[in-house]
Amino acid sequence: MFQKVFYILCFVVVGLSFQSCYRDSEVFVPKFVQIDEYINALKRPSQTFTINAAETSTFTTAGRAVFRFPSEGYYFENDGNTVSGDITVYVKEIYRKGDMIRENVVTVSTGNELLGSGGMFQLVMQQNGKKVLLRDDKKINIDIPAVNTGTDTPLSGMQVYDGVVRQDSAYLGFVTWNLNNLGDIAETGTWIDGIDQLEVLGYRLTTAGYQWINCDYFASFNSTVTCSFNLPAIANPQNTRVFIMYDGLNVMQPAIYNSFAARFVANIESGLPVSIVVLHVDNDKELYYSFQQETIQTGGSSIEVPLEKTSVAQLKDFLDSL
Repeated sequence: MFQKVFYILCFVVVGLSFQSCYRDSEVFVPKFVQIDEYINALKRPSQTFTINAAETSTFTTAGRAVFRFPSEGYYFENDGNTVSGDITVYVKEIYRKGDMIRENVVTVSTGNELLGSGGMFQLVMQQNGKKVLLRDDKKINIDIPAVNTGTDTPLSGMQVYDGVVRQDSAYLGFVTWNLNNLGDIAETGTWIDGIDQLEVLGYRLTTAGYQWINCDYFASFNSTVTCSFNLPAIANPQNTRVFIMYDGLNVMQPAIYNSFAARFVANIESGLPVSIVVLHVDNDKELYYSFQQETIQTGGSSIEVPLEKTSVAQLKDFLDSL
């Protein structure tokens, strides 16, 4: 009897060891033929912090952004009651284009103008599972190292934008941006990193923003041309995403599906090098991607998109590289 139990235990241990050789993303199986299911499987978890409503609070994120809550007693719940005690703060940092793809975030205004990002955040505050908001007359401070978006020196012209999850058919599900109209400011400056005690160059935001916050400048492009993309006939907004990334700039836009032409199209700045990323899932739930570099010179271009089969684990590594 003991020998039989021993063999069973060995089999269970071996089975568990075999499973542990695989990353979760490698065995991901979607329920539906939707590209969002794959993208959702790649999202990074939020970072979690605790602040107290009775104290001034500061924390530093993994990306060395510094959040400062400078005064006590300025939180309230949705019903307007003042909040006391501990508050849980959830933060997602989005600096690189791979993370923009993960979160369905693009550097486009709600007026469809291209922006350049110095750093984006998803900020959520809760107490006992209930949303906590800032009072209208209070703001927080966020310091963002410029190096997080690939620039050694902060760029000028930054402003604070608030994110909107779009519900219209063209941009459905994408986060785009409205210029903040609450008097929020973004300035360039320096501060001492509380961890390394080194001087940091970056952007200093003062904002009352909540949910989606972006430090942006207008990308002053002057000569866009319309392009379309040659994709499988089944390609549509449910199973395909097309992104245009401007090389050397933290600027990214999506291609929009034209239902009349049954094609993805985008207005791309001519003469600038761009990288085009396509994610696609077919009717057999097979995942494909494409990455190619182009410099568009004339309008009416039809861009060939050679798709390559991939896995969620491989796609994760690819997005990490962007």
